[in-house]
Amino acid sequence: MDEKIDILMATYNGEKYLEEQIESILKQTYSNFRLIISDDCSTDGTCEILKKYSQKDNRIEIYFQEKNLGYIKNFEFLLNKVENEIYMLSDQDDYWLPEKVEKTYKKLKEAKADLVFTDLIVVNEKEEIINKSFNKLMNLDKKINKTKNTKELVYLYNCITGCTIMSKKDFIKDIVPIPTESKHVLHDHWISLVVSMKGKVEYLPEGLIKYRQHGNNQIGAKHKISKENSLNAVDGHKVVVEIIKRISNHQAEGKVLRIIGHKNDPGVDILS
Repeated sequence: MDEKIDILMATYNGEKYLEEQIESILKQTYSNFRLIISDDCSTDGTCEILKKYSQKDNRIEIYFQEKNLGYIKNFEFLLNKVENEIYMLSDQDDYWLPEKVEKTYKKLKEAKADLVFTDLIVVNEKEEIINKSFNKLMNLDKKINKTKNTKELVYLYNCITGCTIMSKKDFIKDIVPIPTESKHVLHDHWISLVVSMKGKVEYLPEGLIKYRQHGNNQIGAKHKISKENSLNAVDGHKVVVEIIKRISNHQAEGKVLRIIGHKNDPGVDILS
């Protein structure tokens, strides 16, 4: 039997598209999963939707926060709830294609990877396609092809979008707590950075998610421009030092320090 996977979803005032997203997850061809949802004090109908689905499907586990944590700390809360060896991240307003879990899991296993990320299909509020490839739209495909299998892929260019991630529980102890000092290094970038320093990151160049763009996106494509210049060379050492402290691994430290050789690259932009 396939191993169970934990899928983590952070919600906040997401009633408009939440049911579509949950339904798309429940209809996955890979069905052995636990959907863990943490709501961050929503004031719309989100909580009622979550209660309804928790009664509908016993694979769903719901948490309601007593005070607003913010999306980064809400995802951190979810990471601490992971029990199975593999987990995925989910937004509240997208739509997963039926084979998203199955294909990502297959790539993780075949490549013997520690983290796999994929492309996305960009759609509007009505799920009409804007662009078949988010990574091409954002000029990330060139950076991925140029730097794949290197640490620069994650450190310099931040090519990984959180809602496409599948990774392993083993790394969570180094990931949490997630730093909140930087407006550029978000939870998905931090997860990718930490895993890439000790493990193997692989890319699946297929859009397995309809990445919905609408007026209420907390982090949508319009905010992903920062992926082109993810790390600010002036303050980049803050991230490097934190990673080294977390990992305490000489081999990983060497990888980080070699990457710092790019710190004067004018095309690089990190923490501030």
